[in-house]
Amino acid sequence: MSVLATFISAITLLGVPAESYQFGIQYWLINISYCLMIPVTALIYVPLFFKLQVSSVNEGGIKAVVWTDVFQTIIIFGALITVIVKGSLDAGGLEEVWAKAQSSQRTEIIDINPDPTVRHTFWSLTIGGFFTWLSIYAVNQAMIQRSLTLPTLPKAKTVIWLNLPGNIVTVTMTILVGLIIYANYSTCDPIKTKQVSSPNQIFPLFVMDNLGFLPGLPGLFVSGIFSGALSTLSSSLNSLSANTLEDLVRSYIAPNMTEVAATRTAKLLALIYGVIAIVLVAIVQNMAGTVLQAALSISGALGGPILGIYTLGMFFPWPSAFAAMTGLISGLGVCIWICIGSILYKRPLETAPLSVESCQELYFNVTQTFENITSTVPVILDSDNVLPIYRLSYLWYSGVGCVVVIIVGLLISLIVGNDKHKIEKNLMTPFFFNLWKCDTKEIVVERDVRLSSLPLVEVASLRRKSSSDIFNKKQNGELFSSVSLQGVYRQNTENP
Repeated sequence: MSVLATFISAITLLGVPAESYQFGIQYWLINISYCLMIPVTALIYVPLFFKLQVSSVNEGGIKAVVWTDVFQTIIIFGALITVIVKGSLDAGGLEEVWAKAQSSQRTEIIDINPDPTVRHTFWSLTIGGFFTWLSIYAVNQAMIQRSLTLPTLPKAKTVIWLNLPGNIVTVTMTILVGLIIYANYSTCDPIKTKQVSSPNQIFPLFVMDNLGFLPGLPGLFVSGIFSGALSTLSSSLNSLSANTLEDLVRSYIAPNMTEVAATRTAKLLALIYGVIAIVLVAIVQNMAGTVLQAALSISGALGGPILGIYTLGMFFPWPSAFAAMTGLISGLGVCIWICIGSILYKRPLETAPLSVESCQELYFNVTQTFENITSTVPVILDSDNVLPIYRLSYLWYSGVGCVVVIIVGLLISLIVGNDKHKIEKNLMTPFFFNLWKCDTKEIVVERDVRLSSLPLVEVASLRRKSSSDIFNKKQNGELFSSVSLQGVYRQNTENP
């Protein structure tokens, strides 16, 4: 539950219902990417980290954090179930909810358009979603830290596997909440009537409108959202400051730092990262789409290259530290360039139809017009003078960053060169370590293969040769002839 709660934050609770309300149920296909991502995480990444027992120094209070996450998860699911039951009853039942969603083009789920600039397609949600969520689950500090608190590897794998049904249920419930909200507001859209200033406020508005008569429940729901956001933010700031302190300050800048100075430095770093987070809010609020899209865009742009550098080291023996860092910088540069370009570009999004048919007077009061009572946001024209890369779907950011890191890292390694036999076995996945024949024993095997390629000479001819003719030596004293147990020996034909 703790691992699940880590990724069921305010972003999920606010973003997925808003996504479903505006665009329909197509985001449900992200569950397919979970079915691909969870096995890869459990079978490849977690075993390696568990074997190394690498975790943050910031793990003293992880037990309390875990139980807090469990309590938070129970509250969240309780609130979702309450909203689903009460909202569907108010809308006339789940059949009516589905009928309204179907009539408003919100049940279209499969789009096999191969165009990577289309926001959501089957390919972006499955393949792009795979890379996006793999960077979150496989190499994320919160994920690794919780996995390593378990006593055995099988238990750590089990926790990862249990996240698969948990994630599917969560996405399904939040998408259903979005459809229920639409069914209740199908003829009076709160966005067009300015009852909310952002689609991300749809869910809290619905809770206040439909559950406000239950004392304490709206406040509990809102507090759950904020507690999820604050817990994620605080743990992130602590992890950033602790990792910076240990991996940068104490390793390179001040290795002899005292504990008092280290504590003060950690607090200062947390303050600096907090200020950076506040500044980034100004950037995020200018991003198009829901808070879910904004979060996954940033997560993909930054997490994809990190996934790439881990994958590069775990799957390939050749890259050196220089090659890996060059690949990481290249991947981050490409992803940040695309992300910033898309923010500045602010591409308009096409939503499903939204109506103000039953509240035209309210709509007129806030817009001073009766036009566009039922409308969608216009689609961008292909003739617009914008770089095509800026139109790339946000779900591809992580995959692009990961692939760029791997390709650049391998190319640099090809130019600079590196001995694959110097790699530590524990730092690679066993399959790829054996595939690339990284074991030092392979050197001996290759030498034996070269010797075995020498021509066979019968034992009879052996008797007619002197020992000096049989056992010739190279300058380094290495024998290149040998006698086999089968009654034959191999001889170098260049020195008979």
